[in-house]
Amino acid sequence: MFGVTALMKFAAWDKVDLCELLVPCLPQGHATTAVTHSSGFTAAHHAADMGAGRALAWLLEKAQQQAQHQAQQQAQHQAQHQAQHQGGQQGGGGGVGGDPLRGPVDKRGRTAADVAAERGLVLLGM
Repeated sequence: MFGVTALMKFAAWDKVDLCELLVPCLPQGHATTAVTHSSGFTAAHHAADMGAGRALAWLLEKAQQQAQHQAQQQAQHQAQHQAQHQGGQQGGGGGVGGDPLRGPVDKRGRTAADVAAERGLVLLGM
């Protein structure tokens, strides 16, 4: 696992407790599932590849929390912007967050969900 991030290693090893310790050290707004390795693998890909179900579930939960937080911030920003311009119309922004299991793909075009399925890992909520 040369060249991967600590989060990727901890996720692959199914060490949720270490992932939780690491998150406060990451830059603000850092998408825990979007950091890619040169292979295109994300932390979710590594967890799926190694059959680390607890870590994969934790990463999905973190991504959902992050998406909710970003959506709240975007809604607040839009409300402030509209209040400043007294009803001026602004185009809506793009999608917020994303599904780490079905989003980023590796060099072979596989999502983390694809890798999990190849390994026989059953994911709840899919």
